Formats: sequence, structure tokens, C-alpha cells
Amino acid sequence: MRKCRWALLVFGSLLGIVLVTYFEPTRCVRGWLWGEAFFDGRPSSYWHEVIVQELQNDPRVLCGTLPPPPGPWWGGYTMAIGIQQRDDTSFQLVKSRDADAVLHQLSGQDS
Repeated sequence: MRKCRWALLVFGSLLGIVLVTYFEPTRCVRGWLWGEAFFDGRPSSYWHEVIVQELQNDPRVLCGTLPPPPGPWWGGYTMAIGIQQRDDTSFQLVKSRDADAVLHQLSGQDS
């Protein structure tokens, strides 16, 4: 019985580590493990998601002529305790020469 508990504890811990690594919002661990290119501390899979989200928005929001939609309800609470979210845009990728490796990886993707 004791071995079964120990095995379940080890299996649960490993499963937890794998899930946290996979669902980490910045994707830095996955990017590092999969050998992705990085720009501004974020891997190319993170920048891919930024671009996908921007393509779903109104182009006037990207140009700054239309205010962005309101963020999630917890945004005010996180700002109150000092946690600031990054507002990354694809313009950062286009403007910087340091992003060439990320742009090269993104150009090779089917989506």
C-alpha cells in the first residue's frame, strides 16, 4: 500500500510539472526545450499567438484610431497589486532587426 501511494505521488508530481510547463502563458520553457528563436525574452510560438490575436482584431485598433476592447475583469485587480501585463504587438517584430530569427521561423510555419 505504501509503494502505491509513493508511485501515485511521483506520477502526480510529474504530471503536474508537465502540465505547468505546457500551459505556461509565456511559452518560454517550451520554446527553450524545442529550440525556438527568441526575441524580447519570448519564443517564436509566443509571437505566433500575438499575431493570431491581432489578426482577429479590427485593423483600426492596431493603427491606434480605435480604442482597444476592454481587457479581462481581473486586469484592474492585477494592476492594483502591482502586476503589469505586457502589451506586445507584431509591430515590435517588424521594427527590430533582433527579431529576424523569430520572423524567419514564423515564415516557415503553415499557418
